[in-house]
Amino acid sequence: MPFMERDTDKAITRIIRNIENHLKGSNSKTDYDILVSGGAPGIGKTRYGVELFKQLENNQNWVPSEWKNNLHIGGLYLDFSNGCQLDSYDDELTPTVIIGLQIAFAFFIERKYRMKFVTFRRLIWEYRDIFTIPDVFDSIYDLQPNQHLFVFLHIDEFQLID
Repeated sequence: MPFMERDTDKAITRIIRNIENHLKGSNSKTDYDILVSGGAPGIGKTRYGVELFKQLENNQNWVPSEWKNNLHIGGLYLDFSNGCQLDSYDDELTPTVIIGLQIAFAFFIERKYRMKFVTFRRLIWEYRDIFTIPDVFDSIYDLQPNQHLFVFLHIDEFQLID
């Protein structure tokens, strides 16, 4: 379905529900939704994700009142067919470490140092198991513990992670 026919309000409602459950302290996986846009190539899935993030960033009426004036919104786009193609290094990694390494690189390295992802991965290789998604986000939170963080993680070609 072309982008113009997609309803972003439903996706934003799911995001608000996730935030509300987080604020309540829920640890139940059934209380959280993962948005998935599936379908044939060329129907606008990637564009939908990009436009949804723009809407979240530019129109913040979805932000809970307790987060106002103390929120960092970040968008992280991982494309496993182009930007961060998998290779033989990844054969030994779990999906949570593959994604965790990409998140760590984007938050801590990419815009601060002249280093490519493959160099980063090679340098931290012996410590790779500490780069799970939860561990990486814990490290991000530790940088500014009093600030709220909303990350719109957009993963393209996720099926390439086996």
